[in-house]
Amino acid sequence: MNRQFFYRWAIGLGVANYLVYTLATLVAGGDVLYGHVVQGHYFAATGSGFVEVAPALFAFCRWHSYTLLVTFPLLLWGGFHLVPEPRASDELVFSQGD
Repeated sequence: MNRQFFYRWAIGLGVANYLVYTLATLVAGGDVLYGHVVQGHYFAATGSGFVEVAPALFAFCRWHSYTLLVTFPLLLWGGFHLVPEPRASDELVFSQGD
């Protein structure tokens, strides 16, 4: 199997995971990594304070934030190793030395 397939797969997985993270953060109304729990109430951090969120949403967002520690480097790895496939128009014009 072609290595390019794995690189594209890593990029796709990383981008998809980041989009889900962004959507979950928007639904929560803030970032739960900087949030806190007070007497059974769960709060996500916003730019101006904290907003209360459901415990299940808080747990999902916290867990999902940790998955970015794996998928974001995977995205970078795939991006650095992905090489465009050569096209017919990419042939060297000067095939001999001057």
